Amino acid sequence: RLAELLHVDWAIVTAGTAAALTHATAACLVGTDPEKIQRLPNLEGLKDEVIMPRESRNVYDHAVRTLGVKIIEVGNAEELRKAIGPHTAMIEVLGNRFEKVDFGLKDVAPIARERGIPVLVDAAADYLMVQDPYIALGADLVAYSGGKIIRGPQGAGLLVGRKDLVRAAWANSAPHHAFGRALKVTKEEIAGMLAAVEVWSSGRD
Repeated sequence: RLAELLHVDWAIVTAGTAAALTHATAACLVGTDPEKIQRLPNLEGLKDEVIMPRESRNVYDHAVRTLGVKIIEVGNAEELRKAIGPHTAMIEVLGNRFEKVDFGLKDVAPIARERGIPVLVDAAADYLMVQDPYIALGADLVAYSGGKIIRGPQGAGLLVGRKDLVRAAWANSAPHHAFGRALKVTKEEIAGMLAAVEVWSSGRD
């Protein structure tokens, strides 16, 4: 229903944006492989690097780092191309709809797509739009806060995007026995988040 309302491939409700970022990172690290899911946060033999533009770094990227990945900072397209390698699991970019950045998603996405690396956008401070502007620019996953501009449950969030990756994020979350089990979203938050998205998509205040 969320995917239908938002015109995206797939969507899940999470326990806030931070949980969405953690689940998305796990999805890019291990997918839906049950044995690899059980290994997290042991990254031995797995891809273990996440690339971020320097402008995208902030205190909230702890939600990504909690899985033990190494953060590689880049400042331009040349640095990004050099940083991508066999250990690269994903690229994370901070949403920037309200301000101009020197090296953001529109610069990152074409390079990531060329190298087959998924891109996650932290859009916690953004509102929903149909069509999603980040996905339109080439993001694979976008994380939103439910309790900020969307005015849903304070502890809820949304993860939207590529179906295989969002489903993998769900597989790495509760109720499954996975790294993200502690980041459990309640039934009430799920229902409340759906209601908020329905109101938002209808254009009603």
